[in-house]
Amino acid sequence: MPRSRLNISSGSSPTVAPQKPRTILAEGEIKIQVTIAWFVGSIIIMLTLGGLIFNFVNPPEAKNLWVIIGPIISGGISGALGFLAGKKHASNQ
Repeated sequence: MPRSRLNISSGSSPTVAPQKPRTILAEGEIKIQVTIAWFVGSIIIMLTLGGLIFNFVNPPEAKNLWVIIGPIISGGISGALGFLAGKKHASNQ
């Protein structure tokens, strides 16, 4: 069943106009972008907080942990920014 929007014209009863496929597609793309941003952001926050906690619990070994999770955090940030920039560039064309 296609999505619809309420169309109220002056002096007549409200009618329901179906949305165009382009509008439905744009709404879906925004939801995908927001979902990816939340997913990558939450993973980065968990890794960062885990590293900070480990830094206070066991400072001598924290260096080894940051060597592992540092590239993961920076890769997640740059990958998410690259994805969002690519989506924006593709939508402008």
